Parts: sequence; structure tokens; C-alpha cells
Amino acid sequence: MTMVEDALPSIDNAPIANGLEPVIDMQVAKETSAPKASPFDAEFEKTTLQTLKEWHIPGMSIAVIDGKDTWTQGYGYATLPDIPVKPSTLYYTGSTTKSFLAAAAAMLVHDNEKYSHVQWDTPMNELVRDDFVLEDEYATSHVTLEDALSHRTGMPGHTLTFGGNTLKESVRSLRHLYLNKPIRTTWQYCNLMYMAVSHMVEVVTGSWLGDFFKEKIWAPLGMTSTFFRLDDAERYVQHHQDNALATGYSWDKGSGISKPVAHWRDMPVAGAGAIISNVIDYAKYVRSMIEQSGPLPSQAYADLVSPRTIMPPFDPHFSHTMLYSLGWMIGVYHGHTIITHGGGLDGFSSAMMYLPDKKFGIVVLANGQSRGTEDPAWYLIDNLLQVPQEKRINMLEWNGSAQAEAQKQIESAPARLYPLAPSPGLPLTFPLADYTGVYTHPAYRPLVVSVTKDTPVPRLRAVAEGGVKVVLNLRHVTADHFVGDLVLFTHGVEPLAAIKAGFKLDIQGKVSEFGAELEFLSGGGKMIWFKRQPYSEDATLLPSATLASQGSENHGS
Repeated sequence: MTMVEDALPSIDNAPIANGLEPVIDMQVAKETSAPKASPFDAEFEKTTLQTLKEWHIPGMSIAVIDGKDTWTQGYGYATLPDIPVKPSTLYYTGSTTKSFLAAAAAMLVHDNEKYSHVQWDTPMNELVRDDFVLEDEYATSHVTLEDALSHRTGMPGHTLTFGGNTLKESVRSLRHLYLNKPIRTTWQYCNLMYMAVSHMVEVVTGSWLGDFFKEKIWAPLGMTSTFFRLDDAERYVQHHQDNALATGYSWDKGSGISKPVAHWRDMPVAGAGAIISNVIDYAKYVRSMIEQSGPLPSQAYADLVSPRTIMPPFDPHFSHTMLYSLGWMIGVYHGHTIITHGGGLDGFSSAMMYLPDKKFGIVVLANGQSRGTEDPAWYLIDNLLQVPQEKRINMLEWNGSAQAEAQKQIESAPARLYPLAPSPGLPLTFPLADYTGVYTHPAYRPLVVSVTKDTPVPRLRAVAEGGVKVVLNLRHVTADHFVGDLVLFTHGVEPLAAIKAGFKLDIQGKVSEFGAELEFLSGGGKMIWFKRQPYSEDATLLPSATLASQGSENHGS
């Protein structure tokens, strides 16, 4: 998908209300003689449209589950400048996929007739022995299915790698990634472990995970507009005029426009974040969780939301310690338990949450990657719980403060990361051109280091393409040591973090490796070193898959 970015309007200057009437799930509505009033009143519409404008989100679809009633509504645009969002609009749902994978695993655990060897405490290595190998033998033999699904394996996120070109390759890449904590001591969000469980389900059942989801979960719930592959979603919308596939967007602060982001295609993220769906279908799933009834074994519903590990609060609404179960987060807000999970990938974001004691749930899917996606949900929850205005959280202000603090950390990075560096720093060992080239690692996509042509002063830049685009703009500190300003996503401009980076020389005195503390979400950690490959003028044109394969061969399996 390609679009001319300059032709796109600013969403601040475009009309964003689509005027759609709320769609009520009539089958559910018939179950009660007196349906409640729709939550999508004029005040909610005003608040939601303001959210779209302030957070630069082109559009979002929202579902509300309240007792026996379900309402769905769309606001804004599925594709700029003029295709409106509807409740039936399809979005990538990101990490909300994880709860479905946990549900699939629960079905295996509770099917002792066919899968008696799969239990929550079964080591992953026993289920996919040759593929699930970690950095050390103890972790390899002791990390269980439950550990992998509750992010307590001792492996940090390694957020910037998806490991390989296939799901199996991704799982086999785990052996090349460091562990930084003992098992079951620390919650560390790790997509790769959910990819490993996805692979396990496919190996054990002999079914592609998308087919397993469809047969065991989606079809029984009537989720007819939910997909696990972009090709399937595209074919579906061709034959269903009411179901558009939303375009993902990234806000460009400099130009003041929302730029389109290409849909992820054939990425091996699987159960970590591959679902494409709409709020109509997701409402059916959240309802099944609220009512604890549906296609899962009865005990499975309790398993999925039973706390497994302690996690830090990720949201100002949860001021106290949170808990992670299996694909769900659990927090307490004004005395009420909220079970939730969000999702985000380039151009899309999602949120689903429910209050079990109120039998109340919300799903929000949006085509902009932003924390603002959750704003309408919290507005409705605050109203439900009658939270006083002065105690309600302003997420825009909170996000602004968090970004300001992050900027301070980025600006102070040279002194903070290199407290013993001389001032002024020592000069580079070689001219900038001598550091350029392609650097590979068996678990990461290749990094292409080049000299910039778009900066006032030439500097080094490292870029990894494919999936999540990664850019490290290198600030020289001293000798061959740098600070890497980390920029993510297709149209990313502003750095999200600043990390250590540097180069190593070989015995002949030539540049041989590039390293960076890429595990930025856990505070830095170890340097991850990429080996320099033979360089030619067209090295940057080599496909990432080829280079990644070369890296794997060079480092063994």
C-alpha cells in the first residue's frame, strides 16, 4: 500500500465525526426487556472527538458491554481523507492477541485426553525440545508454559528483535539472547516468549495457530470478522462492503499531518500480536470473559485471570502494584478490580478492559499508535464508578510530563551513561566512512551503519528495516564510544530513549563489531554486538532476510 503523504490532510483540520448511529447488538438486546440507555451520548461524542484531535488519532471504533447489552460505534476516519470509521472497521489489535494465545494454551492444559503432557508447569523445552533453547541449561530445562505466558522467564523484552523470518526461526533465536534475571523473580514483558508458545501450540496440535483460534475460539463465539493473516482480511473486505480495513497512521509533528503506515505482512509475531479484528467481534470475546462462559473449559476462565506475577503500574490510574496473569493485567481502581490488556504496533493501538463485579467491559481499536486510545474507556469507567472530576486522570497531561522527563534523560545521556569519559572526549580512531557497513546478529535484523547526509554535521547512523523500523542516531562521546538516540517506527523522528553504543576493533586494527544496549526498556543491560560483514556500495540494498540468514550461519545454531 502506497499513498502520497503530502496529499494527506492534517486531521486537526479535517472533519472527524462520521455521524454514525450507535449499533446495538440486537441479539443481546432481546435478552432484556428494558435495555439501558446507550453510553454514546452527545457528551461522550464530544469527548471522543476531542481525544482524536488532541492525540492525533484519525479514527477509532468502540464497544461497550454493560450487563446484557452491547453497543458499538465508530468515530473519525478509517482512511484519510474521507472513509469513515464504522463498528465493523478492521484493525490490527496488537498485543490483545496474547489473551487469545493464553486461552488456546488453557484449552490444551484442560484437555487431558489429547494433551495430557501439556500442563501449566510443563517445561517448554519438553514440548519443543530442539527449538526452545535459552542462554543457559538451567533456564532451558526449567522455564515452563506458565512462566512464558506470565513474563517471568528471566529474559528481558529484547523488544527490537522478532528473531527470524519464520516463527520457528524466531524461537530458535532465543539461544542467542541474554537472560538478566533468575526465573520467576521479575516481570519482564517479552513478545518472543509468546511467539515461543505460539510455536509450541502449532507443534503439539499440528494446526496453524490461526486455524486453531478460528475453530476453537472465534467460530464458537461468532467472531466472523477476525483474522490472523492480512491476506485473509483483505479478501474478506473485498466481499463485505461494510467492513473496511483501516489504514494505520503515524503523526508527523513537524509537518502536522498523519502519515500512512504500511500494514504488517507475513511478520512471524503470531500469538504475540497478529490478530486483525473489529470491536463487534471483540465485544463477544470480552463478554465471554465477563460471564466466564463460552468455548473454553470452565476452569480455563479462572486460570486466565489468576495472578501469576507482580508487575509495576504502567498507567497512572493504577497507583498500586499490578498483577499479571496469562495474557491479562489486573489492577485496582477506586476499589474495583479492572482486568485489562492493551496493544500497539506501527500505526495501530488497542485497549480492552472489564470490571468483573460490574459486568462492564470496553474495547477500543484505533488507527494511530497512542495512549489516547484508552481515554474513552477511562471516561466511561469514571462515569460508571462516579469518580469525582477532581480525581480523574488527565492522560494528556500525564503523557506530556512523561515525555518531558524522557527528554531530560535523552539530553543528559552522555554524562549519565559515561560518567568517567574525559572532557573533551578523545577523537574517533578512524574517519566516519571506516565505520560504515552491514552488521549482523543471529537474533536481530541487520543494522546498516552509514554517514548521514541530512544533518548539519555528518554523523553515523545505524538503521534496521523490516517490521519495526529501528534507527540509532549516534552522538560521539569519546574514542569509539557513542550515545545512540533510538527512534522507532516508519515515520519516527523524535528519539524514545538514548542508549550506549560503540565499535570494536579486530586484531588487525579494523572495525569489526558494532554494539548497543538495545534492551532499553529494562534500563540498558548488556551490550549486544553485531559482526561487520564484507561491505560493498550496494550493501544497503541486500534484503534483510538474506543478511539475517548470513548472521545465523556465521554464529551457528
